[in-house]
Amino acid sequence: MQTRGLKFFGAAIVLLGAGFLFGWSVQAPTSSMTAPVSTGQGIVHLILDDDTGQLRTFAGEELFAGQTVFDILKSVTTRASMPFVYDPPGSYGVFIRQIAAKNNGFEKKYWQYWVNGQFAMVAADRYTLNSGDTILWKFASEQK
Repeated sequence: MQTRGLKFFGAAIVLLGAGFLFGWSVQAPTSSMTAPVSTGQGIVHLILDDDTGQLRTFAGEELFAGQTVFDILKSVTTRASMPFVYDPPGSYGVFIRQIAAKNNGFEKKYWQYWVNGQFAMVAADRYTLNSGDTILWKFASEQK
């Protein structure tokens, strides 16, 4: 009976030793093997309402310091392969002409935006965002 106990104990020691040696030989991951660390300053949410009854929501968009409503809109439309047309910044800022299939002036409607429920009074490239902001772009005939 003691022989059987010693064999079991000996086998356990061998397995522990092998596990230790195997663990010692495996290298810890280097920084190139680890997941990238986000350098963003927070997140924002973007909603597109093109007046068709279907909202397009882009939640949790990464926000970097100094980014504007325009920067986030351009990033989202590019990533979604969505048509996006704008005039370069003039004295009042950038002018959005088209998002997706809706062009300004169609049925006397235009793209307008709100941040956190407040109608914006400046061009999209002049509105600097904060983490947690929600942006609503709406294709409408008037401020609603």
